[in-house]
Amino acid sequence: MIKIFVIFMLVFNFTFAAVWSSSSEDGINQAFEEYNQKVKELNQKVIEKYNGSIKPQAEKVVKNDELKQQLLTNHRELLKVESVEKQNADSVVLKLKAILDNEATR
Repeated sequence: MIKIFVIFMLVFNFTFAAVWSSSSEDGINQAFEEYNQKVKELNQKVIEKYNGSIKPQAEKVVKNDELKQQLLTNHRELLKVESVEKQNADSVVLKLKAILDNEATR
C-alpha cells in the first residue's frame, strides 16, 4: 500500500512539474529561441561565405569547362580536316605517280 502511495505521489509531482515547466515562458521556449537564433546566424555566415568565395569559383570552373569543351570540339574538327587533307594529298601523289609511270612507259 505504501508503494502505491509513493508511486502515486511521484507521478503526481512529476505531472505537476511537467505542466508547470511547459506553461512558463522561460523554460524550453527560450532555449529553443536562442538555438534558432544561433542556427540563423550560422546559416547566414554559410550563405555569405558561399556567395563570397565558393560561388564565384564554381562559376569560374563552369566557364573553364565550357571553354575546354569548345576547344576540344575545335581540335576534333581540325583533326578531321587534317585527315581529309592528308587523304587528298595521298590520292594526288598516287595519281601523279600513275601519270608519270604512264609517261615513262611511252
